[in-house]
Amino acid sequence: MVQRLQVLTRLVRSHFAARSGGIYTSVRGTLVAWPWLCDYNGHVNHVAYLELAELGRADWAGRNGLLLATARHRLRMIIGAIGITYRREIRRFESFRVDTTLAGHDDKWLFFAHEFMALRVSKAIPAARVHVQVRVRPSGGDSLSVAALQELCGLSLDLNRPYSEELKSWVCAAKASATILTRQTADAPIAAES
Repeated sequence: MVQRLQVLTRLVRSHFAARSGGIYTSVRGTLVAWPWLCDYNGHVNHVAYLELAELGRADWAGRNGLLLATARHRLRMIIGAIGITYRREIRRFESFRVDTTLAGHDDKWLFFAHEFMALRVSKAIPAARVHVQVRVRPSGGDSLSVAALQELCGLSLDLNRPYSEELKSWVCAAKASATILTRQTADAPIAAES
């Protein structure tokens, strides 16, 4: 419940906040690792990283005009893949920040990177990185191409923007995993219900 209130608060704030410096500029949020974000080990729980990444994308979408456009055109943001890499823990009651960036896109997908940084004694220490693959589609319709999304929502995307090596590797791994999953689904016999 508390996390949903945080999301709602962040969405309202991002609607009234200054627009970001451009669609590829990071949106930064500073938070505290409250007990409800942490597990019994005393650090931020893996599920909380996903919820906080969602919060960061909502803030990014609000600051770049995509949030209102998706509401106006009844669009939904569908997640296709998520990957988390952990480096250091974020301890209970520790301050941390989340930097959300549109890291790249292809003709179908938007790729976001969320950098989690533990704020310790005047230093920002990398704690985790979350990559998320997102597709936008109208309610009850087929997914939009990135070019169609750009036109519909007035985004200023560089359709020829190159990927970083890290993003290129993650996208290849996500696509390979999706291909394997598709093959397994197609080959799997349907089990009879008992």
